[in-house]
Order: sequence, then C-alpha cells, then structure tokens
Amino acid sequence: MAHPLLPLAIFLLVLGVFFGIAYVAFTIASDVAAKTAHKMEDKNIKFSKEGMKIGMKEMSFEKEDAAMQSVLVKVWNYSSWPAYKSRFWNKQKPTTQGMKAEQQRKSS
Repeated sequence: MAHPLLPLAIFLLVLGVFFGIAYVAFTIASDVAAKTAHKMEDKNIKFSKEGMKIGMKEMSFEKEDAAMQSVLVKVWNYSSWPAYKSRFWNKQKPTTQGMKAEQQRKSS
C-alpha cells in the first residue's frame, strides 16, 4: 500500500522542476534584455515605458564640413567627363572628330 503523501511529494517535485525551468528561462531573458538595452543605449536609442527615444549625436561644424568636403572630393575624383572640354581651362585645340561632332550639332 502506497503512503498517502506520495502523490503530494510527486506533485511538489514536478512543480519544483517546472518553477526551476521557469526561473532559468526568466533570468536568461532578463539578461538578454539588459544587454540589448545597453548596446542600444551606446547607439543613442533608449527604451522606456513611454516608448523608444532616439538621441542625436552631436557633430561640430568643422567635422560636418570636413565630411562634406571629403564626399565632394571623392565624387569629383571618381567622376569622369570624357567629352567635356572647357573653353576656360582646357586650351587644347579640338580634334577633328570633336570638330565634326560640333558641326553636326550646330547643323541639326
């Protein structure tokens, strides 16, 4: 004959295992949430009860001008205008092909 407290002991054991697994899952989830929030705060994104707030990184005018100048210089250096001949700084005489193309443009 089984002891009358045996079903209660089994129930408490199963309940303890369930709560143990739930506690481990909760601690892992809260740890991941804390690490994610910390990484997002490094990128000026903050979470609160009201919602998400995004901060702006300050950039001085000198850094902004330097970045814009860098972009413009890169665009200028990587662009090519093979058919463009300025009459102000390119003092070479046009080639015969260029003269023919210009005459065709003027005639049409």
